[in-house]
Amino acid sequence: MLGRTMAALAILSVFVSTGLAHETTESQYNFGVHVRPIFVKHCGGCHRSGGVAPMSLLEYSEAVPWVNAIKMQVLERTMPPWLPADEVGMFRHSRSLSAEEIDILIDWAIGLTPEGDPLNKDELATAPAATWTMGEPDLILTPPEDLVIGEDDYELEACTVMPTDSDQALVATAFEVRPVLEGLLRRATIRLGSSCDDGLPLATWVPGQGSVELPAGVGHAIPAGAELAVSFLYVKGWEDEGKRLTDRSDVGIRFTPGAERASAVQLSDTSHAFDDDVELLALFPPASGVEDGASFSAEVVLPDGRSQPLILIEAFQSAWSEKYLLKAPVTLPAGSQLRMSHPAAWVDFRVSASTADDE
Repeated sequence: MLGRTMAALAILSVFVSTGLAHETTESQYNFGVHVRPIFVKHCGGCHRSGGVAPMSLLEYSEAVPWVNAIKMQVLERTMPPWLPADEVGMFRHSRSLSAEEIDILIDWAIGLTPEGDPLNKDELATAPAATWTMGEPDLILTPPEDLVIGEDDYELEACTVMPTDSDQALVATAFEVRPVLEGLLRRATIRLGSSCDDGLPLATWVPGQGSVELPAGVGHAIPAGAELAVSFLYVKGWEDEGKRLTDRSDVGIRFTPGAERASAVQLSDTSHAFDDDVELLALFPPASGVEDGASFSAEVVLPDGRSQPLILIEAFQSAWSEKYLLKAPVTLPAGSQLRMSHPAAWVDFRVSASTADDE
């Protein structure tokens, strides 16, 4: 987080030193051409009409009243919510803003927030949440009974177990959630087995993420007759306080015949040695054991003693914890060690082809 804070202060100092703190001039960036595409890409999954966030940012009239809050949260790097530090590791589905995007948003926010040419209805349209970004799934699972968010529940994590009813083993390569309570569902964690606390975490889904998948040609083996346990995290907004609500959001799965099966291991200790050449694919911090506000980190140590950091979360937040898919697999020779700051974390990997062929 220190790197983010220093970058934010550097950006702010540029605007102050150029005199914008004393004399406001209109920004070179406008909402329609420059700002809204950033909001759609990084914020629209939550900050849209009916979304989990308390306000939409996808129309000019909706975004402008929040411009001061946008400016501060962008500078402090608290929005969009993304826990890993920018300077360590690269991940798929990253919601972190680039330096250029931060520059555009701050320049626009302090530069009289020009609208540009008003957008028409077609330009404002976004994909409805009822559609599947992966296309029609091969299997759609629905909770067998309603999940109840009671009148006194503000934040609730509810578990449901759903049978796949498959008579053959399959390889799942993509997962997606189609929310019913779009304004409340904050996160879904999908595990293999009948427990939301144990078992291989296959994927985590958050609003706006679309389908979640490992690299092309790699997936998780789903045995015949397997069950999947899904933990849904709900957070109420003020408009839903005191209401009793029910949910049966769907989980979509894509199977790919012939896909390579990824391996996974949960670290019982804070380190794990690999006996084979492997490629790391994903990291999942422990579901419990890391206190909110504490740091979480992971690194690999090669046989020659060199180390490479994989992830750094300086202020862990359980409500925003997810499975982190590496943007590109990290290749490790046999004898390498994976070290994490906390035990019980999971790692996905695949054995390198040369090693598999030798076996």
